[in-house]
Amino acid sequence: MAANDEQKKALNRAVEIIDSAERAVTQKFSERQFYSNMYNTYDDVLKAKQWWQAKFAHALPFFTIETKASFLYEGVFGQGASGVWQVHPWDQFSSRSAEVTSKLLKSQEDNSNFVKNFYLGAKSLNIYGDWFLETHWDHKKRLIQQPDQFKIGFDGEVQRPVVRRERQDPIEMVEKNQPDASTLYVNSVWPDPKATCMETARYICVRREIPFETLKKAEQDYNLYINVDNLKGTQMPKVKGKYYDSEPYSPHYKSGNPEKQTSSPIDTENQLVEVIDIIYPATGEIESIGNRAVYLGRTLRYNNLRNPIVHIKNYEQHGKFFGTSDFKAIAPMWKLINQYQSLEADNMLMHHRGYTKVQRDAGPNVQEAYGDLSPGDVIMMNNLGGSTHERPDLFAPLALQAKQALIQEAQTPMGMNEILSGATPSSNVRSSGQFSQLANFGAKMLSQSVRTISQGLKEVGKNWVSLNYELLDSDATVPVLGQSGVEMIQIQPGDIPPLANVSIRLSSDLEAQKQQKVQQMMQLVNMASAQVPGFAASKATKDIFRTLGGSAFDDPDQYFLLSDEESAALRTQQFRQQGAGQEPGLAGSTQVPDPNQIAAGNATAGEAAPPTI
Repeated sequence: MAANDEQKKALNRAVEIIDSAERAVTQKFSERQFYSNMYNTYDDVLKAKQWWQAKFAHALPFFTIETKASFLYEGVFGQGASGVWQVHPWDQFSSRSAEVTSKLLKSQEDNSNFVKNFYLGAKSLNIYGDWFLETHWDHKKRLIQQPDQFKIGFDGEVQRPVVRRERQDPIEMVEKNQPDASTLYVNSVWPDPKATCMETARYICVRREIPFETLKKAEQDYNLYINVDNLKGTQMPKVKGKYYDSEPYSPHYKSGNPEKQTSSPIDTENQLVEVIDIIYPATGEIESIGNRAVYLGRTLRYNNLRNPIVHIKNYEQHGKFFGTSDFKAIAPMWKLINQYQSLEADNMLMHHRGYTKVQRDAGPNVQEAYGDLSPGDVIMMNNLGGSTHERPDLFAPLALQAKQALIQEAQTPMGMNEILSGATPSSNVRSSGQFSQLANFGAKMLSQSVRTISQGLKEVGKNWVSLNYELLDSDATVPVLGQSGVEMIQIQPGDIPPLANVSIRLSSDLEAQKQQKVQQMMQLVNMASAQVPGFAASKATKDIFRTLGGSAFDDPDQYFLLSDEESAALRTQQFRQQGAGQEPGLAGSTQVPDPNQIAAGNATAGEAAPPTI
């Protein structure tokens, strides 16, 4: 369909907006390329060195980012089986609705791509300083081929029953129908140049590369675009600056080979199209442009979601839209560490290799003969003292200590000193003390990162609630996976609110609270079992097991031969026998405790100690 005058005018306006946003953000591409090089252990300054010199770059940026990403995942998700989002009641009649919505979000969290791509977003946050999450409704269908059916019929010619195989038609099934959140490529988000944060942005441009057939299907099935057929014959424009990772750190071991063929017939049959969505947060409308040449329409995709983009900033600063990279503080130290390490390697190699001094009067062609010298060769000279072989001194210990001090100093702004000292949980080692300290980090840097992410996830949770209210089936059954197995919850009309009071349940906080609760319960058991006659120690032990959680304690009843009621009845009978002066039937109990001794604080008189947990 040919574009009319209004669409051409809207196209020219949108292209001017896109060009303005691109010019403002192009400089950021070069900065992020530098940080990508650091993450991939490449220092471009070292390429200016001679071929015989060592070109070493320390791997500090790489392993700090990977370690911090694992830490952040543990601090946010961990082994929590209740989900990240907790919906609280908003009035006295909404308790059930809040509980159902919390369980619904837990089920959708388990089936989302957001958790799978958490590491990608966490690393983007630390490397580049920004993490952009886009909330969207993910509706996927699949054609499922049904198995063939066998039917018994009667063949009149042969006069006998026959079995016929009938092929069944495929059926369309809904594979996924829920909200989700995707991590956007950090260079693909071009905000309003005059905005200082997402809340003050008048528009946000998001660049995507989408196959033509995908756009055509979105136009036919969901009416998201118009004029898609006009994209045929257009070319994808090149983005200014270092939009893509140029990968200067890649080894050039195949530099002598000819370039590989990068084009194929698919590029003509199903070409990639640059689609730039201009999001207007004030109205929630999205205006789309294809290859900066075709106007793809302006639509309101969600009625209750104005801005689907959630921006999580690292080390937020007032008046700055973008966050700060972890590498910004350590870049000068990292470059100096690389110089130290390269000089140290050169010095070490030169010390073992040594060098030969040849005097001018050593004899004819003596210097040339040293160049072709083999083990065991003898060189004749006129002056026997005309050559000497020496070795330079190794690095002074003070220089080595200075390099090590730089490495330790660089670990501090990255938060690695907290992880390496054992004060915080890593991806594989977690203790109760570590979680308790994590929950009370205060102003420490890793705690700040966890809290920053939690605030962004809170916005994502609110967006999910709004999308569920608008698009989720009013009568649906959702499976929720918990510690005790799968629970089926029934979503009824009115259960999902349009807006909700959402909070974040961090794994670090939950584990710290769990350990504190267990310690309190242990103190109660040790005190009550010794001073309170008839205290149900077995039931208290089961509660401790349930609080600890984990696969080993999902069903603590399996470790006890008697149920809580049977144990209580037997314990009551035991104390009655003791009161009548009879010996108890269970081994392990002795004489009846003296009330005066108990009142005086004798904790062990007359009763055996409970088993240690």
